[in-house]
Amino acid sequence: MAKKARKPNKPYQLGDLPAVIDADTLVLGCDPGSTNFGISLVGVSRGQVKVYANSVLMHPVNDLVNFVTSSDKFLLEISYWMRCKPSGITGERFQTRGNGGPLIEQVSAMLGLLRGRYPKVPIKLTIASAWKNRFNRRHSCDLKEIYPTVGVQPHQLDATLIGVFGLETGLELTLDYNLEDLYTQVERTSLIGLRK
Repeated sequence: MAKKARKPNKPYQLGDLPAVIDADTLVLGCDPGSTNFGISLVGVSRGQVKVYANSVLMHPVNDLVNFVTSSDKFLLEISYWMRCKPSGITGERFQTRGNGGPLIEQVSAMLGLLRGRYPKVPIKLTIASAWKNRFNRRHSCDLKEIYPTVGVQPHQLDATLIGVFGLETGLELTLDYNLEDLYTQVERTSLIGLRK
């Protein structure tokens, strides 16, 4: 039976995450933002890249005044993703490009909360240019041209690609995957509605 598509911008249900994941290695890819925090479970199964679930978080930390409440909600939501037992986390850290306002603090706080809550799970933080330049060189394309063609929000695709980057870095190998297949997997495993 086909999964019923959700309406765009409708929150996902935490129970929508897969109960069983058959990956040999699984990572949680994170593209943090105060409004759009992309998240993706990406793994390698029998030598193939597989996307298991992805979304935009419902509760990113975007209120530093009420930090206890916002961080509790964030960590509760993350705990559901961590129940899938990823062997590592890969996240994009914030690089300032002028005056970033509170976003710098919010992203740094969320990455710090991940490390503090899950100290035994390896975490790889990367800058955007590290994974994007590798992607652009390898596939001879620019992500800015790809975003409009994929049915998910750019942050969901970025989180997935950050996850692939984390797998390749952690396993010290170059994974063979087809871009069109990867885009299809991201769309199919999105826990929120697709864009038109």
